[in-house]
Amino acid sequence: MTYEQCRTSIKDLLAALVTSGDLQRVYVDVPETLQDVPCAVLMGSEGRMGWAFGGVVAPDEEHTETIRLYVRDKLGADAMAAVRALRVTVLTALRAKGGLDGHGEIAGVTWTAPGSATVAARDYASMELAVTFVVKAP
Repeated sequence: MTYEQCRTSIKDLLAALVTSGDLQRVYVDVPETLQDVPCAVLMGSEGRMGWAFGGVVAPDEEHTETIRLYVRDKLGADAMAAVRALRVTVLTALRAKGGLDGHGEIAGVTWTAPGSATVAARDYASMELAVTFVVKAP
């Protein structure tokens, strides 16, 4: 089981939201421009691995994958409401797939308040989700 397998599971659950029409696109790396909104961008992870008493390596790794949601290329109350609604949709999908296809377990999700982000000189309503998961040792 690896971080990449868990990340692929997260990408796949977001891709299912493209199929359902909630998202237009899922980027697995930060794009230079946004072609389709609403979209999700997997930004990469921060992580940690602990050691047990006596220097034995703990078998599990903990990662926090940042997902940035972009909704509309204009700001305002409607755009902020849209990004909050998309957050609920993504959280529901994460809750339904907490096992990450057997590669790991989602331990929690935190998010920022809706705000704005500029990509290629355009402002978008946006929000970040931080998905913490544990990669299970084989």
